[in-house]
Amino acid sequence: MAPITITDVRFEHAAGGIGVPSPTPRISWIVTSDPLPKNWKQTSYDVEIARSGKQPQSFHVESSSSVLVPWPDSPLASAETAIIRVKSSGTSDNGQLNTEWSEPATVEAALLSRDDWSAKPITAPSRSETHPDERGIRPVRFRKTFTAPELNGGRARLYITALGIYEAYLNGKRIGDEWLAPGWTAYQHRIQYQVFDVGPLLKPGQPNILSVEVSEGWYAGRVLWGDGLTCFYGDRIGVLAQLDLLDSGSEFRLTTDESWECHPSPIVGSDIYDGETYDLGLEVDDWHHDTSKWTSVETLPFPKPSLVPSSSPPVRITETIKPIKVFADPSGKALIDFGQNLVGKLILHSLKKPDGHRLTIRHAEVSENGYLGIRPLRRAKQTDTIIFGGGRGLQNWSPHFTYHGFRYVELDGWAADEITLES
Repeated sequence: MAPITITDVRFEHAAGGIGVPSPTPRISWIVTSDPLPKNWKQTSYDVEIARSGKQPQSFHVESSSSVLVPWPDSPLASAETAIIRVKSSGTSDNGQLNTEWSEPATVEAALLSRDDWSAKPITAPSRSETHPDERGIRPVRFRKTFTAPELNGGRARLYITALGIYEAYLNGKRIGDEWLAPGWTAYQHRIQYQVFDVGPLLKPGQPNILSVEVSEGWYAGRVLWGDGLTCFYGDRIGVLAQLDLLDSGSEFRLTTDESWECHPSPIVGSDIYDGETYDLGLEVDDWHHDTSKWTSVETLPFPKPSLVPSSSPPVRITETIKPIKVFADPSGKALIDFGQNLVGKLILHSLKKPDGHRLTIRHAEVSENGYLGIRPLRRAKQTDTIIFGGGRGLQNWSPHFTYHGFRYVELDGWAADEITLES
């Protein structure tokens, strides 16, 4: 008979144990066997909790539950970790059958109090010049150079959120695989923040660069139907970030403050409903390390709404779908058919056009008389625009701060006979 084992130990509703939003995280697990003995039923379970500087403690509970069971120990402090093992006891038609201890699972609390934050929200100063294609609030890039001490087996955690939506980078490498973070909440009441393990990206004892790009997203972009509302939650976008080294033997904290720098993004317009405009002529090569033309930031008051760790599943890229057909509509514009409706965004692997050339990319769920069917979109433009410049081309380009619902994509500025299914 195959042994009964415990797998998939998790905390609250998250598969990962970092940044759990509760000091007393509930525990869940799955009991498996191939096959599970007939009529096996859990009658009790044991939870072993090992915390730093303490002997492991075991807690026995008479219960058949294995989903979101109560935390049996004293509450965790902010950023505290604990190592958990679980075992179950039960009966089946063959009598008493118990599991062995599960593999260890680590849980780590998030920042659970406003007092744990010393970062200040930062934003860009107002600008006197705007881009001809600029609309709404233009995205902004922020960055800070710093030197961190050795980790010495400790942890490096980045706690980050935005007034808007953001992408964060450490030493030019993107942090995490989430998109459109921190997500849409009732920002006047609560703002979610994310927690990332950035230890693998950190260079102890050397210069490091933490950089963040922020767009208006739902916070300051257009929301609701028709013409909608803009700047519903606020009219200045920015970032709030704190990088802590924990258990390393050296106190180190990097926060967003007046010492950071900012620069307008070459993404000159970005909207959830309307799409994104990218001007390659304004791109700064290796912008994470370039030191020219950056300006000082301004600080904003600390947010009055509650700062809460993310509790909802993040937006992630889960599948890559190739088109099934490329053809020209009756006007000669290229149309790409992906064969199914999807929520996502286009990726262009490689494209070079003369400076000043525009590529306009429109998305829709249906076609109409051989054309892109945009009537169901109402006032949503679902349009991404590339303005070529600086002698640059596109390499694995995809919009950063928007997404689209579509089956068909219209390309104005790239002929159908130049496009392959691999483009």
